[in-house]
Amino acid sequence: MEHHLYTNADLKDKPEGSTLYRLVCEGGLGICKVCGLGEGSLTTECPGERSGAKADDVYAGKIDYVDGRWQSGRLNPTNQMWARFTADRAENSA
Repeated sequence: MEHHLYTNADLKDKPEGSTLYRLVCEGGLGICKVCGLGEGSLTTECPGERSGAKADDVYAGKIDYVDGRWQSGRLNPTNQMWARFTADRAENSA
């Protein structure tokens, strides 16, 4: 399942001072309407249920949700990007 990110239009009736409004409309952050994960804690696939309790482990690169289940030792897209960046940087500085 794909993540469905909040848009400014989704939040037009929310108070401008609300945290969600500020994060999405003013900060431009991507937060999934379904699972509640956002930015660096977005998993490869949406788990289809609220998953905020797992956000820190996703962000830390300990778990990812892919192929319809939680998997240990899998990097989410953000951590995959950082791993490539770190490897490229190490290779180019040697």
